[in-house]
Amino acid sequence: MTQAPTASVIGGASARGASHVVRNKPNQDARGGWVCGPWTIIAVSDGHGSDPHFRSDRGSRFAVEAGREAFNALSADGAASVADLDRLHAGLTALTARIVSSWRKAVAADIQSDPDPKLSVGDPHVAYGATCIAAAFGPGVSVFTQIGDGDLLAAPPGGDLTKPLPDDEGLEGEQTYSLCHADAVSHFRTRLFGAPHPLATPDFAMVSSDGLSKSFSQESQFFDIARHWRSLVQENGMQATCADLESWLARCSEMGSGDDNTLMMFYNAATKTGVPEGATLPEIGTSDARTATSTLTPPFTTAVMTPIMATLS
Repeated sequence: MTQAPTASVIGGASARGASHVVRNKPNQDARGGWVCGPWTIIAVSDGHGSDPHFRSDRGSRFAVEAGREAFNALSADGAASVADLDRLHAGLTALTARIVSSWRKAVAADIQSDPDPKLSVGDPHVAYGATCIAAAFGPGVSVFTQIGDGDLLAAPPGGDLTKPLPDDEGLEGEQTYSLCHADAVSHFRTRLFGAPHPLATPDFAMVSSDGLSKSFSQESQFFDIARHWRSLVQENGMQATCADLESWLARCSEMGSGDDNTLMMFYNAATKTGVPEGATLPEIGTSDARTATSTLTPPFTTAVMTPIMATLS
């Protein structure tokens, strides 16, 4: 496990969409969480999945790794803080350009190592089309960036959940911006918050693919379940909260959108209780969490899930 000098914890899960199971398609989402000194990074990507994007499961994996690389660079490998706010602001354009550049390099390397005749027709990047949502949290500063659909929520200590980024404009229906677009850099939405802004040090944040929010008939219901996750993490810890998260996301897909459902959460435990110096920051996986919490009551009981899921049928 990576040693972390902060009280931050991260966790999440991903479930293959019900419609993907029926059509024998892979889970085309990807997720990641990392520690870079006192900085914590989370990311989710959703591969587009339609026939023209036949390698989008790879594209989503490349996207989350590109997000990690870009945020590592922005944070000066974790050395930056709120004292470097001017430099961090100036680096936001480079952040998104680096994500796109790293993603395209990964695509090129994959094509070289695994060529396919279909990639010689048109722009080969289209086959890998994917979105990217990423957030990073450092000393007195937070940065959020997104291209394409999906959801990003954050809450300051003692405050309610909010969307730190504006919604996309100029799209209709299921359209989305993508890393595979030639002008991808121009379609990123990015914001930086520095102390004393409340969102500079959120106690909770989450990023998720759009299959999750589309499983609810109203946005307010999606916000309600996000508030519930926040409460569970605060009360029971990240490990217990994530113990059955994968199966819950799978059921949500079955009763809702049918799409892959992926979620990553960040929680700053220092806003509630301290932790010993040198505490670890694990990326909680479902199987590990189940082993460690077999005696705990699952965080998503039937009583909790039924009223929410009933709206999906």
